[in-house]
Amino acid sequence: MKKIKIYLPSVIFNLIEFFLIFLLGILSKVSIEEITFLCILFATVRTSCENPMHYKSPILCLIWSSIVFESFFLLTKVNMPIAMILTAFEAMILTKQGDIRNIFMYRNDENSKYREMKKYIKDKKDSVEINHFEGILKKLDKKYKERYKSSFYLVYQLYFKEEKSFNEIIKETSLYDNHAITRILDIIFISFSTYMTMYENSDELQYNEELTSN
Repeated sequence: MKKIKIYLPSVIFNLIEFFLIFLLGILSKVSIEEITFLCILFATVRTSCENPMHYKSPILCLIWSSIVFESFFLLTKVNMPIAMILTAFEAMILTKQGDIRNIFMYRNDENSKYREMKKYIKDKKDSVEINHFEGILKKLDKKYKERYKSSFYLVYQLYFKEEKSFNEIIKETSLYDNHAITRILDIIFISFSTYMTMYENSDELQYNEELTSN
């Protein structure tokens, strides 16, 4: 039952997206066979390539998918083989095999906004400030673990200290997709930035000790 609740939002979104794309094809007067074939081709190629990328915003994902598939459907009226080739090409581009660097897409780690934070944690992994920050994450877990369906501290450990990929984090946590991981990482990133600002402006660790006590 718990797994159903975790995966349900992603499944519902995918079903809505598929329904709208199929409806677009019908409105464009493309045969059901051609619509089905292009959808299967796109999904197969994208799944075959490792590390598919996702838009951070579900709305952007829905809009872009609709525009892209509408272009495929219109191409079927000109030449079906060309529509097939471009469908396969677009599916490959939407994975890290395509190495697309777009501000709206999940990026490779070397371009990630988390890069400097990861480097800092790696360089000072046994420092007092890092130990205090990890204590803060454990306190956040006590209050918000149920709401976010995963542990802030666990995601922090996996991503920033063990340098796991998003796919590996999904396998080791109850998070269902990249959107959920990014939401957790953003909270960790903001918490760390706020913490470090206070830490660097403090003359002693007393304030930090109060944060992580209890």
